[in-house]
Amino acid sequence: MKRHTITIGIPALNEEKNIANLLRDVLRQQTDKCVIGKIIVSSDGSKDRTVEIAKKFSSNKLVVIDNARRLGKAARQNQIIYATKSDILVLLDADTQIKDINFIEKLVAPIINKESDMTSPAIQEMKIKGLTEEILDVSMQLKTILFSAFKDGNNVFNCHGPARAISKKIYKEMHFSESDGEDMFSYLSCVSYGGKFKYVKRAVIEYKLPHSLGDHGKQSFRYLEALKLNSHSFNRELVNKEMKIPISVYLKASPELLKIGFKYPLHIFAYVAIFLVINILKTVVPAGRNTWQIASTKSLLA
Repeated sequence: MKRHTITIGIPALNEEKNIANLLRDVLRQQTDKCVIGKIIVSSDGSKDRTVEIAKKFSSNKLVVIDNARRLGKAARQNQIIYATKSDILVLLDADTQIKDINFIEKLVAPIINKESDMTSPAIQEMKIKGLTEEILDVSMQLKTILFSAFKDGNNVFNCHGPARAISKKIYKEMHFSESDGEDMFSYLSCVSYGGKFKYVKRAVIEYKLPHSLGDHGKQSFRYLEALKLNSHSFNRELVNKEMKIPISVYLKASPELLKIGFKYPLHIFAYVAIFLVINILKTVVPAGRNTWQIASTKSLLA
């Protein structure tokens, strides 16, 4: 039986606090139907000890690229793509953690089984700290329920920036032009090339929620900018089809949504207030451009 080859790509910017944790998580992965041939860390002009720490790992699979200039996440993902020849490319954000030693095997299984051309895992928030993160965590619970009901979970909102697996057929056609909404871009690229996306709920990766309302607001603004950019990059009909959630989905998900609402009424009220403020501010404050976008489409959705 052929064992599919995998390259793990990790674009990184000033991730000295977590890069060692993530590399240890990746190196301890157990695989049966696939083999991890290469792990590429592409530092985007990091000014801290990211490169130094990554280079301390003795694995012959590890390649650390110390880029002097900061060009953005999109450029570093392109760099990783150009350096990859494997059957499957797995992109991971450098600030994530993986507890499951079978995470990679689970994530790539639908591609190996020819059920899809691109996958993304469930995302789980790291330890919650403070009221802001509690409020955003409740909002994420609501979104998880809603997005799981839309297209059986196989949709753009479940294409998470923290981790994606992409078949060679698709990633070799992919060229990231912007860092804002690059996860949304990868999904739309996949479906526009005739590929299939699958949300792999049993594969779970941990990521960090924004620490402050200011950070959440910036992410939400960047989501709006990303939506505009991707609307220009792809057929408008395709974007509308993939981004518009029908009323029937809201109705289908409503029992579970109401359970969360009754359990956390004050958190829901606070989140609605935040949502309204962001939507007011977006009319008067320019979104701005960002060369390093690390949050998922799901968490960016205000």
